[in-house]
Amino acid sequence: DGATAAKYRADSDLASDDHYAQSDYTVTSDTTHEVNIGTRKNSTATLTYYFAEYRLNLDRQRLRKSVGGTRTDLATKTTTPLGVSATIKQDVNGSTLKQYYNGTEEQSVTDTSITGNLRTVYDQAPAAGAAAGAIALDNFEAADLAAAITAGEIMAAATPYYDGGPFQAPM
Repeated sequence: DGATAAKYRADSDLASDDHYAQSDYTVTSDTTHEVNIGTRKNSTATLTYYFAEYRLNLDRQRLRKSVGGTRTDLATKTTTPLGVSATIKQDVNGSTLKQYYNGTEEQSVTDTSITGNLRTVYDQAPAAGAAAGAIALDNFEAADLAAAITAGEIMAAATPYYDGGPFQAPM
């Protein structure tokens, strides 16, 4: 309902522990929220995973890990004001974790504490007294990095048909 802390994890495994999770959020009535998106979650209720935290009222972004429920900061960035609507993403590839905000990489760090876990997670936690429906998470997606391909990679792999020479209309 946006006024209660909620945590969701995927119920199926990805093929690799090198993967990403992404979601949109929209704040509807107040900005005293924390929104998180995470990777390398295990398949149990144990709170072990990496996550990107977006603390809206403090304009702060953090890359963090939770091992057995104990949270540790890996990187922190105070940024320009976080918007009331955005796309957030966190990915992990080998020992490198990255945090994105509206498609822009915000920070990167290396850590080797969590390996082998194949699920993703997202959550939101409102401040005390937040109104019901104060935040909405939508368009959640997760995928293996090896399966993801960007438009730039497609273009780099494409064989050009036109070589840049003078164009001549057929006669």
